[in-house]
Parts: sequence; C-alpha cells; structure tokens
Amino acid sequence: MRLAELLSEDRVRVGVAANSVLDAALALVDVLEAAGDLEDAEALRERIREGSNRDVVNVEGGVALPHYRTPAARRLGLALAVLEDPVPGPTAAGRAGVVILVVAPPDASALHLQAVSALARALADPEVAPALRAAPDAARVVELLAGTELPVRPHLTAGDVMTRDYPSVAADAPLRAAVESMLDGHVRAIPVVGDKGEVLGMISSRDVLQALLPQLGREREPDRTGSVRDIMSRSVLCVPVDLAVTDVANMMINKHVEQVPVVREGRLAGVLTRTDILRNLFAR
Repeated sequence: MRLAELLSEDRVRVGVAANSVLDAALALVDVLEAAGDLEDAEALRERIREGSNRDVVNVEGGVALPHYRTPAARRLGLALAVLEDPVPGPTAAGRAGVVILVVAPPDASALHLQAVSALARALADPEVAPALRAAPDAARVVELLAGTELPVRPHLTAGDVMTRDYPSVAADAPLRAAVESMLDGHVRAIPVVGDKGEVLGMISSRDVLQALLPQLGREREPDRTGSVRDIMSRSVLCVPVDLAVTDVANMMINKHVEQVPVVREGRLAGVLTRTDILRNLFAR
C-alpha cells in the first residue's frame, strides 16, 4: 500500500472552520463515517473529546495529526481538513492550518503507525505543508500528497515507533547540561552526539552518580565542572531506522538495555525505548 491510496478527494475538506485541532478532528469524524470507515462514530467522538495531546502528532509547518487506535474504527481511515484559519497546535511549536485524522482498529497497529509515520515523513518536506494550506480544493491536496509515493510497509520499524524529540547532549557539554536535559525530558539516559549528529556514546544518571559519588559527603560541594565526554559510555548499541521492531526488541532483551539510539545515514534520528515498544503494542 502507498500513501496515495489512503487519501481520496471525498476524504478532504478545504476551508473548514474550527477553534482547535480536536474541533477539526471532530468535523472529520463525519467524513470517515460517510466513507464507511467507522463502526461507532459516537464512540470516536467521545475519545476525541477527552482532549489528550498524547494522541496528536505535531508536524513542523503547521500540520497536526490526531490519530487513534480504537474499536470504533472498522478499518484504517484517513481524512484531511485545510482550516479556514490556523488554530493553536498541540504543543508550543505553533499553530496548525492542516489537520489529518487517522483511525484504525486495535488489530491494525502496524498499519496505523506506518500510516502516521509515512504522513509525518511526507509533511517533513518544508514545501509540502505551505502548499497544503494554500490548496484551493480537494484535488490539489490529493495531488500534493500522492506525489510523495511513500510506501506503507507491512511491519513496524524502529523509525515508526521511536521518540523523535528525545533529548541529546554534545560531548563537550558540561555535566550540568546533561543532567538538566535528563531531568527536563524525564529520562534516565541520553545520547551523546558530535558536530554532525553522529552518536558518540550515551550518558546516564548512573554515570553521573558514579562520577560524583567519591565526592559526596565531603564538606565542599561536588565538582560538577567535568564534561560529558569524561564519563559517557562509548560502547553503544545503535540501530537503523528501517530495522524491524521485533529485531530491536530481541537485541534490547539480549543486551539488557532499556533504550537504543536510532540512526539514519549515521546521524541520530531518535531513541527507541522498551516503553515505546510496549506503548505501541498496547495502544497506550
């Protein structure tokens, strides 16, 4: 299946008036219901009204992707709204002028995530989102997305499930910067990257504690002036974005690791954790 097959003109609305991303998503429920994609349209509306940003992917350029795995869906369904006026986005990243609603039944987890991932990759092109917002009609919208020809693959990959905005730190950064990144991101370890985004190592809260432990309990404050490079772990398991999630999970279990950097063409693309895998398996 290709991305072009997921969207047709009858699933596109141009000039939609909405007050929020979720308001636009509610309007698109009617589109999916008319297309026969839904088992229970009202149940989906209830899910959307819960208003969790956890179910919305924010794409730079003013596009929001609310997506739901739910028994309310009969099959994979996709509908798109070009808004009359941009609305506040799901994060502080800006406003959304395009909303794409994706739904799938619980047993279609792979196809659901592949569709969301393929859309996110297509919309990452800086020329696509502005063109969508300026599209005069549904035909132009379909033409813009059909041209991407991104395959929706039958199995999940590391790139589909990874966390893209995972924190990282430069090797020459002070320890304080690494600790602040871990605390701000609510994670226990982060990748260490070079000037070109290459993965040089990992630094964890355990690494920091081990470095400072000999100084704890002394009268003077611990020396926090060291750099990340001094204590980071250099032996790091990295995986490519196109590696199957099942293979990644086996490697993580066998190597006893909680998270792995995911790389594309040698550069950090995201981080995949055991929690990411479990969350997607159980649609959380």
